[in-house]
Amino acid sequence: MCHDWGAGMNSRTKAIIEILCENDDYITLSQIGKEIGVSSRTVLRELDGLEQWLKKNELTLDRKPKAGIRMDAAPAFKMQLVKQLSDTSVQKIYSPKERQDLILLELTQKTEPIKQYYFSSIFEVSEATISHDLDKIDERVEKLNVTIVRKPGIGIYMEGREKDKRHLIVQLLYEYMDKEELYGMMHREIAGDEGDLGISAQTQVRLLNIIGPEILNQLEKMIGEAAKDFDQPLADSAKIGLIVHLALVIKRIKNHESIEMAPVLLQELAVSNEYKTAKALAARMEDSFGVSIPDGETGYIAMHLKGSRMTDQSTYISDYEFNNFQVVKLANQVIRSATEILGTDLNHDKQLLSGLVSHLKTVLIRLKLDLGIRNPLLEDIKERYHVYFKLAEMASASIEDFVKKPIPDAEIGFIAMHLGSAIERLKQKPAVYRAIVTCTNGIGSSQMLATRLVQEFKHIEVVEVLSTIDIEKARIEQEGIDLVISTVDSVDINCPVAVVSPILTEKDIKQINKTLDAIEPGQHEINRQRSMKPSLSGRQSLDVIAKANRMKDYASAILELLTHMHVIIEPAANSYETCVDTYIGQAFKRQQQNAVRKDLFKREEIGATILKEKGIMLMHCKSKAAHHIDIGIVRPKATINAHGEDISLILFLVAPLDAMPPQLDVLSETSKELIRNRHLGDVLIKGNQREIEMAVEEIYDRYIGHL
Repeated sequence: MCHDWGAGMNSRTKAIIEILCENDDYITLSQIGKEIGVSSRTVLRELDGLEQWLKKNELTLDRKPKAGIRMDAAPAFKMQLVKQLSDTSVQKIYSPKERQDLILLELTQKTEPIKQYYFSSIFEVSEATISHDLDKIDERVEKLNVTIVRKPGIGIYMEGREKDKRHLIVQLLYEYMDKEELYGMMHREIAGDEGDLGISAQTQVRLLNIIGPEILNQLEKMIGEAAKDFDQPLADSAKIGLIVHLALVIKRIKNHESIEMAPVLLQELAVSNEYKTAKALAARMEDSFGVSIPDGETGYIAMHLKGSRMTDQSTYISDYEFNNFQVVKLANQVIRSATEILGTDLNHDKQLLSGLVSHLKTVLIRLKLDLGIRNPLLEDIKERYHVYFKLAEMASASIEDFVKKPIPDAEIGFIAMHLGSAIERLKQKPAVYRAIVTCTNGIGSSQMLATRLVQEFKHIEVVEVLSTIDIEKARIEQEGIDLVISTVDSVDINCPVAVVSPILTEKDIKQINKTLDAIEPGQHEINRQRSMKPSLSGRQSLDVIAKANRMKDYASAILELLTHMHVIIEPAANSYETCVDTYIGQAFKRQQQNAVRKDLFKREEIGATILKEKGIMLMHCKSKAAHHIDIGIVRPKATINAHGEDISLILFLVAPLDAMPPQLDVLSETSKELIRNRHLGDVLIKGNQREIEMAVEEIYDRYIGHL
């Protein structure tokens, strides 16, 4: 067998081989293309070279129509091959996206025009291909207030304001790495350790060079010193964002590119505490790096500090907060526009209005201060919900008119989620059969089941979610319950019972339909007449005092939960038992830990709750040792195995044994949202700690609005 692994191989072939080694089963060309960012036709073109390489190394490629391709080799050999390839240098082949990003980066750095031939030679493609890349780049930068100018005989260059060019650089930076990854890469670069940066390594290194890796360490120390004067400590993500901002300031000033700020805005900022901090930072940077920092640059540093305060402390910047009348008016304009475009009335959806008002408050501040935001779900929204994205883009015209600047795609993506949720709610029809959902403790899995039932059965009305010990015969008769849907086979009551999984499989759906078919029409009508209690989605009006007390109880429970939220990312765990210990060790005192652990595993013995599509496992219990409701989100560094399934994240929900209904309702809302909102799972799996915390906080922000 030949052991010159890199011979006859390029970066794309290497990536395909690595994917084949990771999959024992057949995988389609389309799936491979998605993973490496190219079309299935491009993958097909690589197969000839791939087969030659495999043949040279005494391996074969197994092709199966419709199923795809697989490598015929033993698992142990595949593991060895992946290890060998990780240390092998190969010829780099850029995807169109990587090529376009590198062209963009080059244009942000050059003040003189660049010949098209220059790009075609370094990327080893035709000038026609580069011309096509430039067409794509034109589409991308249209909203960023920069223009790519192409002049025959002169070359290609970028026109635009300096602050817009910097926004473009930062946008590209965060597209290739999140802030935690950037922090690790910065330190590897400082330490002189290149590490394994993957297929986009050259783009990442180029981005790091643009922000100046040689000065990052010094800037980090400066910010650490300045942070001692802050009222609240800067979160790590905010600190990294500030390091990037300051590094760009220094590099661009050295390149004779500086930002100017409108005198009126600069005058407003000059009286703020953030401006004083920015001024002190600017003075230190001038001494350390030998540059002169203009007042406009200092103003933008102050704005960045204000933005960090807004996002990290979840408070608005009073100097720039818009009044409620303006925000409500804008939200109503967006809803009216969406209604006209769709031809479907969204004007009466109070949940949509309250959600948009809450969201637009921060959007308007970010837009006024020219602060960017990262939307980790943007590409998924554009691909899977492009109709909602387009609707949000069109309906947001009134916001653009108000702020007099384009709305970034990241912001439109969030607005699309609000509009999309409202449209999905409209699709739900009134319920017919009244049901109670039950499990051993009435939290977690039963709440997930209740949400799935509402989605799957438009003719089932979930009246209440209870623990099995709380079900009473008199209550069932009084409330006109048609059936009980339970996750455990221990409900002894004179009422039709369907025992199902919390995930609600196809088999479960058939079982419920069979139970419904067995209900006599006459009995169903009697239940209708007995019905006195509305469903969870349509409670009767309460008097003012009772309503105020109820809101107080629920607000208290939400505060209790958010105070006891634990997000643990990348612990070194090789089993779900280790994840349990990690969570319990952080959430509970030593004398409580054994009892909570025992109760979690006791509940787990009844049946595991796993969302297989996302690889999310739910563990929940009531425990005598727990003194408050508690939520834990543990995302191990590598996938672990639990009950024969691959698990990427575990959601823990723990309640006291004597927890009150508001506490149980609030605790269960996150698990219900996992079923209702498919985006939440993506944030939990892909987001950083702050993005996860914000996603959970947003759940309860909406929840308060519905009380």
